[in-house]
This record gives sequence, structure tokens and C-alpha cells, in this order.
Amino acid sequence: AKTHGRIGTEYAKLGQMPKAVEHLKAVSKHDPNDVFGVSMLGWLAYLGGRDEEAIEYYSQAEAIEPREAKLKYHMGLVLARLKRLPEARNKFKEALEIEPDRPDALQAFIFVAIESGQPKEALPYAERIVKMTGSQDVHALMMLADVYQSADMIPHAIQANEIAMKLAPSQDPAAAAKILTSLRSLRGK
Repeated sequence: AKTHGRIGTEYAKLGQMPKAVEHLKAVSKHDPNDVFGVSMLGWLAYLGGRDEEAIEYYSQAEAIEPREAKLKYHMGLVLARLKRLPEARNKFKEALEIEPDRPDALQAFIFVAIESGQPKEALPYAERIVKMTGSQDVHALMMLADVYQSADMIPHAIQANEIAMKLAPSQDPAAAAKILTSLRSLRGK
């Protein structure tokens, strides 16, 4: 099973999808409990824009391995792209129940919560990312400021942006202009 998984992955990297699919499907034939083949088929379907097919593969993978955060995260990505935001939010939340500090799932959950009009639900997750980075990551702080702004917590948004502004010159000088624009807008409210 593992050999077929590796061969299928290499064929996918080479763009030889029929051979990749053949080998990835063989994973389950050789080991029905190995989730790699169907999850990789789900990922390839997602990359190819075949979202319904991706959901089918990820559902199969979840049936095999229901406690795999990566699968939940990938399923959430598909659902988010399909604008099935409540379902996507639930998948990202499930991923975070398994791996609470998974950065990609944290960011995805925040995005979907804001897009769903529930920025306050995103707050603890945005705060967690800032805490994980020791309040020293300009992009995490900018995201937190955006969440605060979406939740109409303007003083908090200003404070997060001010901290981000101090870090921007050394981490991402281009971000300074965006932060400054945000600060001007927030202070005008």
C-alpha cells in the first residue's frame, strides 16, 4: 500500500494523472485501513477543481480515519470553496478539536467565521495565533486587528495594529503601508 502511495504521488507530481490515480486507488485495495490513497485522491480532485469528487474521497477517508485533523482541514477547504460556510466552519472546528494549534486550520476558521458574519466567534482563534507567535508576528497581529474591526471592537483593533506597526519594518516593510491605512481609517471612526 505504501509503495503504491509513493508511486502515485510521484506520478501526480509529474502530471501523469491516470497513472497517479491508478496507484492511489491501489492503496486501499492493498490496505483498506490506509487513508493515504483516498485522501490524496481528494487532494488531487480539489486541486483540479472537482470539488464534489473531492468531498466523496474525503468522506471515504474520514470513514477510515475519523480523528485526522488534516482530512478535516482539507474537507473544510473544499466546503469553503463551495460557499458551504457553516459546514466548512464545522470541519475546521473539528480539525482544531484534534489539533488545537494547527495554524492553517486556525486561519481558515477565522476566515470562514468572518465570511459567515460571525467575527466574534473568530476572536479566540485569532488571539490564539497571536499568543502562539508570542505577539511578535506582524501578520498574526494584522489578522487579529481585522477580526477586532469586523467585531466592532475598534480600540482593540487600533492596539493590535499599533503593535503590528512596530514589527513591520523588520518583518515586512510593505505591510507598514497597509497598517497605516487601517489605523487612519480606524481612528476616523
